[in-house]
Amino acid sequence: MADDRIELFVGLIESIDAPGAVEACRRLLSVDERVRADRFMFERHRRQYIFAHAMLRLALSQIASNVAPSDWSFAAGRYGRPFVAAPATSSALHFSLSHADGCVACVVSRHESVGVDVETVSRRVAPLSTALRFFAPEEVETLRALPE
Repeated sequence: MADDRIELFVGLIESIDAPGAVEACRRLLSVDERVRADRFMFERHRRQYIFAHAMLRLALSQIASNVAPSDWSFAAGRYGRPFVAAPATSSALHFSLSHADGCVACVVSRHESVGVDVETVSRRVAPLSTALRFFAPEEVETLRALPE
C-alpha cells in the first residue's frame, strides 16, 4: 500500500458459512476478543463480532505483510477509539471498523485517521428531518423544492 492510499475492506457474514470458517476466524483473535465474543447472547452477533475482528486483523496484515494476523494487539485511546498497540510498524496504521446486520467494513490508512460506518438501508428514515439536523439551510431548501 502506498503511503497516500486508504484501503477499504468489506465482507458479508453469510460468505463465511463454510464448515470451520468461524473457528478459523476465531483462532486469529486475542484471548480478550474470544472472551468478549463468547459473551454475546445471540449466535449471529457472536459470528459478526468474530468475523469483523478477524477481518480487521487480516486487513492490517495485508498492509503490514510482515505481521501475522494473530500478532496484532489493540488498546483504547482517551475517548475509547481503538488503535494498534503492537507490534510497531514502519509507520503508524490507522483503522476503523464497523458492522451491522451481517455486513462488515474496515478501512486502513498509514497516514491519517480514517472512519467507516455501516448502516442498515432497509430502515425507514425521514430525509427532511435528517437534513434539518445536518445540512446547510440552502441544502434543506433544495430538498424541500423536490417533488415527493
